[in-house]
Amino acid sequence: MVNKLYKYKLLILIVIYFHFMKPLIYDFKLIKVFFFGFMVWLNFYTFVKLLYYFKHEYFSFTKAL
Repeated sequence: MVNKLYKYKLLILIVIYFHFMKPLIYDFKLIKVFFFGFMVWLNFYTFVKLLYYFKHEYFSFTKAL
């Protein structure tokens, strides 16, 4: 499941990159906004992945008890 998500994330990144790259060259402020948004999104994605992992681990642990 994580591998599938990773592939989709890569695909979305490539699409965003090619869609926004031409305007970004002309507007440096937009680059900063885009970069900040990307970092926030990356951190959120990692957080969700970790949350999913811990939830899964927690339930398997309670089942073991």
